[in-house]
Amino acid sequence: LAAAGALWPLLAVARAVLLKRLLIGRWRPGRVPVWSGAGWRHWVVARAARQIPWGMLEGTALAPAVLRLLGARVGRRVHFHRGAVPVSGGWDLLTVGDDAVVGQEASLRVVELEGGCHVAAPVRVGAGARVSTRATLCGGSSLGAGSVLGPLSALEGTTGEDEAWDGVPAARGGPAP
Repeated sequence: LAAAGALWPLLAVARAVLLKRLLIGRWRPGRVPVWSGAGWRHWVVARAARQIPWGMLEGTALAPAVLRLLGARVGRRVHFHRGAVPVSGGWDLLTVGDDAVVGQEASLRVVELEGGCHVAAPVRVGAGARVSTRATLCGGSSLGAGSVLGPLSALEGTTGEDEAWDGVPAARGGPAP
């Protein structure tokens, strides 16, 4: 029983990676109707990814490693706090630079449900950037290197480097601290 418990994370990751590669290949930006073959494939892969025991992986170096296996471009020394790993798919469209921090329950919305479609758009977190607690980067947004997105903020665009952004929708608040 203990051996099965120890193997479960490995098996769940392997299953999600295998299903993603077989059913999706690489995610591309665009809209996919939910009630289509592509929508079904997306749903299957996202369900498999949700079965990975992320609670055991978040806050460790294993979360970025698993995201890399799923297709995300995640730099070195990246930290994902609890509840911050995107599990809805679209990992090929996610880029997180070196030394970035994604705060607790932050949302990197690479894939969203909109008007009966899965909408996938790239999300980029620059090197050394910080996404604060419960902040959101919407699809198509980019947080520049060294920039900070404040708590409970929602970014719907692109920021420059070393800037502080805050609010809903997020607005530039000056230089990054």
